[in-house]
Amino acid sequence: MNGSVIASVLYVTGFAALFAAIFLLEKSEKKLNGIMWLIFSLLAEMCWGGFVAAIINLVHIPINIYSMGVVYLLSAGFLSIKIWKEKKIQHYQWDLLDILFSAGVILIVGVMVFQRTGLELDPMFLNSDAAVHLKNAVSLVQSQHLPVMYFAPFQTAMVLEIFMPAVPIYYFYKIFILFDAFLFIVELIFFYTFCREYFSNWKMKIIGILMCVLYGAGYPLLSYLLTFYYWAIGVMIMTWIAFLLRMYRRKEIKRNYLLILLMLACNGVTMCYMLIGPTTYIAAFLCLAVIAKSEGKLVTKSNILLALKVFLLPTILSVYYCYFEFLKKQGMSAKEVIAIDGGIYRELYVNFLLVLPFVVYWILQSVRQKKADENMIFFLTIMVFVMALFFLAVKGFVSGYYFYKFYYPFWFFSYVLAIQGMEKLLEEHWEILASYGLVFLFLFVIHFGKVEAKAVQNWANFQEEEHAGVFFHLYDFNNSYAHQERCAVPPKYMELCKYVVDELESDKDIPLLATQGNYEDCYWYEAITGEDSSDYYGWWYKFSEIKGKLERQEAEYFAVYKDSEIFKENREYFKKYEKVYQNKKAVVYRTSPEE
Repeated sequence: MNGSVIASVLYVTGFAALFAAIFLLEKSEKKLNGIMWLIFSLLAEMCWGGFVAAIINLVHIPINIYSMGVVYLLSAGFLSIKIWKEKKIQHYQWDLLDILFSAGVILIVGVMVFQRTGLELDPMFLNSDAAVHLKNAVSLVQSQHLPVMYFAPFQTAMVLEIFMPAVPIYYFYKIFILFDAFLFIVELIFFYTFCREYFSNWKMKIIGILMCVLYGAGYPLLSYLLTFYYWAIGVMIMTWIAFLLRMYRRKEIKRNYLLILLMLACNGVTMCYMLIGPTTYIAAFLCLAVIAKSEGKLVTKSNILLALKVFLLPTILSVYYCYFEFLKKQGMSAKEVIAIDGGIYRELYVNFLLVLPFVVYWILQSVRQKKADENMIFFLTIMVFVMALFFLAVKGFVSGYYFYKFYYPFWFFSYVLAIQGMEKLLEEHWEILASYGLVFLFLFVIHFGKVEAKAVQNWANFQEEEHAGVFFHLYDFNNSYAHQERCAVPPKYMELCKYVVDELESDKDIPLLATQGNYEDCYWYEAITGEDSSDYYGWWYKFSEIKGKLERQEAEYFAVYKDSEIFKENREYFKKYEKVYQNKKAVVYRTSPEE
């Protein structure tokens, strides 16, 4: 694959121009939070790009940095003309705490990334998910066509394509590492901005920062370590919808702009991860219904039209991409999909115990006051879905994999409600909050200070086992996972990948033969080379079927890793093919037999 400098410049210029235009467009006569709207402007542009890409993909316009660069440039031009005609720009306030928190997040994540990968950005991934998501993005760059649940691969593919003139495909993983870290930073700062208004005084600011750290070190860090970045983006857009609805209720922003953003965000959340689409739509609809009821009649022509403006286009696109392009083509039902299991962190309730008292307190306060804000509505909607999925999981209809997917947004709103509860307690019953803080500090110190561990291990007959760690199960899991070191693509494997990309020219894919035992190696080979091995997967096909394809020369070349099961068991068979490349760990064969 060869990139174009002109296309890269076009895309970067268009993206930067539209970002600036969204940021500068007057959305309110009041000053807005600058850090918040840097994040919101980025989310708005990502959702706009995802929406337009879905439309032009339907009419078979290639999805690449040429087409999207033009889209962004034209969109920036339209907004710039609007700004020029109105002769007004949005003014912002820049809070020192916001700037310091954001800088701290950037520094901490940066240090963490380079500690794991080194300055060379080595592929230190611990599972195959990173390979799958990188492969999806590379495939989009090659095909210039959107896949199902395309949002995250689309955003990644555009970034990869920008660097194509300077970075060969086998180094795309380095760009992927940096982009993944960037999105993690955005996600953490977004949570801070979501909760910022609850940091009403210096005491609450301290508590709020600590809660942001605890939040980020939980499911967001887990998602980052497991490279579930599509999941993280989807949840961020879902929670952004709750934030937009908060501003809609308060009329903080011009409502016509908010309706556009709500529509784009609803589309984005489903295209990122369709599982949380229905939950988001229901919660958003309930919020709009509550707002409409508080402002007058619930069922009116204007309210029906409002609902259509927000939900109609996202629903149509969701049906097309999620049902027709995925479920129908795969011959599967939604019932069959959610029964499929996979690898995921599983812990039913202990991770929520630390924040649960404040969540319950805030729910009871809301019941007493007979009011529910957007945070409460989203929390309760997600809780109903979690309870329903738990019942279905017990009956065997839903896998644990899909059940625990909902814990990420549940974690988000649990922490938001806990912070709201803490703010109320600090105002009215600070002694209760202080008492809880001291208990939490005690548990934290005896666990992370290894006091309890020493009591168990070194002090004979003092204590039989540790208990405090139960409350920090997720944090301990993340800590142990973060300190594991494993290069997903060893040097000799990388040498083969570079050879395939640089030296072999073929109109056909050059597959890597693999079995279930080294499927991760196969996924990484595909992600790094851009080749497709799916017709030769040893976990889909018997080796007799694979042999038939090789002997019919359906592939001109094929690769095998020497330490793989398929190579060891069929070493004699492979001798009939000509070796065109080999090193200590890998070999590439030509399918035409030696004469």
